[in-house]
Amino acid sequence: MATPDPQLPMFFSGIVPLEASRHGKLKMQRGRDYGFARETNAIPIALNETAAAAADYPIVFGGKGRGAMLAIVGYRDRENLFLDKDGSWRAGTYVPAYVRNYPFAFIEAPGNQLVLGIDPQAGLLGTAGEPLFNNSGQPTPPLNQAIELCKSLFGALKLTGEFLDALEAQGLLVDNSAVIEFKTGGSARLGGFRVIDAAKFDALGDAVFLDWRKRGWLLPIYAHFIASARWSRIVDLGAAALGRA
Repeated sequence: MATPDPQLPMFFSGIVPLEASRHGKLKMQRGRDYGFARETNAIPIALNETAAAAADYPIVFGGKGRGAMLAIVGYRDRENLFLDKDGSWRAGTYVPAYVRNYPFAFIEAPGNQLVLGIDPQAGLLGTAGEPLFNNSGQPTPPLNQAIELCKSLFGALKLTGEFLDALEAQGLLVDNSAVIEFKTGGSARLGGFRVIDAAKFDALGDAVFLDWRKRGWLLPIYAHFIASARWSRIVDLGAAALGRA
């Protein structure tokens, strides 16, 4: 399974602080062109998204150590089966916050301060669309909305990291792979991810289980189990994509 560039957030070709002095004339197109997410088969999600994401995608865990919680959107590297040719997301499916948040992300500045950054090469940014700053150099409503989403996602991903640390500490994450069998013949294998071992989860002590219930961690665990049924959708979409090739 493809993994994000560790030097940059996924989808970003670069990142710089957003400043009115440098980007005062910058505008953003707020359409529904998600073409930047076309070449990935797994997208990071946060704890507060698991119930919504489980309705559409398999949910897995990537990497060793903290890793990430991921929604699977394709079975081949550099493939997103939920994007149409025009860059729109498949109708009726949940769009992960990480996708909606692009091209913004928080970056660390000196003194452990966080500042809002942008991808200067993002196709969503340019001379067309809604301005990010007004004539006084203050953020416009669209930029304020983007900032709020960025704050929400940043906080949610931090809590997700704590959840992943707890799963790791209890030894619940195990290596796994998925074999995609097509009705028309042939198969494909997707590996390089981990899942929660159901037997080990059932064997958790009462104290840990009650603590996780208080933290709200049981819902994402059950959502992860439920989402395993979504592999059939990946099979169907993949078969349809092969039929169009």
